[in-house]
Amino acid sequence: MMTPQEVASHSFAKATLGGYNLAQVDEFLDALTEDYAALYNENAILKNKLKVLSDTVEEYRATDNAMRKTLLAAQKMADDMVADAKKKQAELVGEAEQDAHKRVEELQKAVKAEEYRRLINVKTATMEQPVGSLSGGNQQKVVLAKWMLTQPDVLILDEPTRGIDVGAKYEIYSVINDLAKSGKAIIIISSEMPEIIGTCDRTYVINEGAIAGELVGSAMTQEAIMGCIMAHNRKGE
Repeated sequence: MMTPQEVASHSFAKATLGGYNLAQVDEFLDALTEDYAALYNENAILKNKLKVLSDTVEEYRATDNAMRKTLLAAQKMADDMVADAKKKQAELVGEAEQDAHKRVEELQKAVKAEEYRRLINVKTATMEQPVGSLSGGNQQKVVLAKWMLTQPDVLILDEPTRGIDVGAKYEIYSVINDLAKSGKAIIIISSEMPEIIGTCDRTYVINEGAIAGELVGSAMTQEAIMGCIMAHNRKGE
């Protein structure tokens, strides 16, 4: 096959009668035709190869795009699963913490209740025994213990020992004295003068809804209390 340079520089011999040698020209044209036919065939083959290559590239590109989409979808699915798992984990941890706090509070209440049960000597078979099934004195103790659990600075007791036996009264009086010693302010409302005199440092005598007198320390006696009431009645006459 001739190169383009060989074609451009090719020369023909002169014929005897002038002009070019047609035989040589025909031979050259035949050779040139064969060369260009070969080039055409090679070009066609190359085009086919390029088309196959182009189709293959497009196929790979389409496959790559499909894989990218699949990977993106898988990544999104994985991200969603991780987010759901983290959310579920947070919910479970939160529920566990709430349950733990609740359990701790219940245990603390149970321990505190047992402490006060022992402190004021509530006679009961178990801590789960209904209060209504206890004796009157023990029911009074339970009511007192409930208020003590709130850790009040001021405790108002209205007839704290009414209807209970002497032993239970003594135990409640002991608890009241201990609370007072610990710095708590105790206000006792009672119709029993011995109870007032035995547990209080200061007494306000109430008669007909009004304060009839104030007694402090050793001045608190049954006679002094009755004297305040009688004097208040005389003022109202």
